[in-house]
Amino acid sequence: MNQQRENLPVEDIEYDITNPRIAHIFEDGPSPNSKQIERALRDESTDALRRSIKQAGKIGNPIKVVPIGNNKYRVFEGNTRLSIYKRFNYSEEVGEWDNIPAFVYDELDEQDIDEERIQDHLVGTHPWGAFAKAKYLYDLLYVKKIPVSDIAAMCGLSQGEILRSVDTYKFMSSEYRNVVENEELEGPDPDPFFNEKQFTAFEVYISRKAIQESVNNLSYSDKHFARWVAQGLFTRNEDVRVLSEILSNKNALKVFLKIGSKEAKKLLDSPELSKQLREASLVALCKAISEKVDTIPNLEIQAIKSNQNSQMQLQDAKDNLTSYIKTYLDED
Repeated sequence: MNQQRENLPVEDIEYDITNPRIAHIFEDGPSPNSKQIERALRDESTDALRRSIKQAGKIGNPIKVVPIGNNKYRVFEGNTRLSIYKRFNYSEEVGEWDNIPAFVYDELDEQDIDEERIQDHLVGTHPWGAFAKAKYLYDLLYVKKIPVSDIAAMCGLSQGEILRSVDTYKFMSSEYRNVVENEELEGPDPDPFFNEKQFTAFEVYISRKAIQESVNNLSYSDKHFARWVAQGLFTRNEDVRVLSEILSNKNALKVFLKIGSKEAKKLLDSPELSKQLREASLVALCKAISEKVDTIPNLEIQAIKSNQNSQMQLQDAKDNLTSYIKTYLDED
C-alpha cells in the first residue's frame, strides 16, 4: 500500500458519496451534486472544525485520496475537511485554500479502504457519530458480506456490539423513519425530521429485551416506541432505561404519554431522603458515597442491578455531579 503526500488542487478532488456519515441521506435518491454533499456535511461539529482550520490556516491531518484518472482524485477520508477548503476557496477567504494537503494512495482495493476508514473513524481519533458507525457496520455486514467475526477483528469491537449497533440502525431505518416521514406528530417536543442523535434511545430499547416485553405486554409495539421518541416524550435518551417502570405505573404512564418522562419519573417509587441528608453539604455527601462504594455489600449490588429506577438514579447523580464540576470547578 503505497502513499505519497502532495498538495492537490481542491477542484481536482471529488467527494465520496459512499461515506457513511452522509450516505444514508442520499441512498434513496439520485446521485447528489457537490453543493448537496456540502450541505449534508455541515453540522455543529463541522462549524467548530471550520473555525479551527480558518484560525490555523491549514489542516493538521492530510486527507486521503485515490487517483481516478485524468489527474483527478476521489477522497475516501476527509470529506468534511475538503468541503471546508472548497467553501473557503469559493468565497475567496483570506488564505491558501486552492490546494489541500493529501496522502495519495495507489492500488487500494475496497478492503484496504475499509480498513483505513475503520482505523480513522471507528477506533481512531476522528470517530463518526453512532448512527454513521452503525450504517457503516451494516454495509460491511450486509452489503459487502464480510463475516461479523472478520469485522470484529478489523475494528476491535465485540461481535455482540457490532450486531447491536447494526440492529439499532435497521430499527431506526424502518420503524423510526416510517413514523417521522408519514405521521403528523404531537407531543411535548415533536421532531418531524429523522434525527441521528436519537440513536442512544433506540440502542437502549434494542438491547433491553425486558423493555420490549413491557411495551408489548400493554399492547403497544415497536412503532409506538418509535413514535414516543419522535414526539419528544423522552426528556433524555437515557430515560428509556426506566420505561418498564413507567409502563407498570398507571399514573406515571398517563403523565408520560401526555408530557413526557421527566415528570413521569417523579411518580415512580423513590426512597425518601431524611432531613439530615437533605441538609448535608455536597462534599460530605461525596465523601459518604466514596466510603459506601468501598464497602457496599453484594446483596445491595444485586438489588441495584435488578432495579432500573435505582440505576437511573445513580446515572442522574453522576450526570449532575459531572455537570457541576465542569461548570464551577473546571475553569481552565
